[in-house]
Amino acid sequence: FDKANAALADATGVADRAVMGRDRAMEEVAELSSELAVARAFADAQDVAHTEMRTCLGAQAQEEVFELSRELGLARAKLESQDAAVMELRVDAAEAVETAARAMKTLAYVPA
Repeated sequence: FDKANAALADATGVADRAVMGRDRAMEEVAELSSELAVARAFADAQDVAHTEMRTCLGAQAQEEVFELSRELGLARAKLESQDAAVMELRVDAAEAVETAARAMKTLAYVPA
């Protein structure tokens, strides 16, 4: 009977330790679950932040492209204006050469 009581006490002790171990394991699982939930929330927040950042960068890039296109258009218009001015100067120069040639012919025919 004493041996049975001792074995029962040992079995009870083992069972108590198993229950305490299980309780600790459950607490650790709860802590890990909580940490996992925080990590998931952080990852979701990072995804949202990255999406917003890409959207902002995309909008900023579009704005910069629009500004560069506007500047290119202004530069192109200025170049076309300068081309037109150069063409006018060429025409004026050609007319001046013709006028000078006529003047020289006129001077050549004038009796001295």
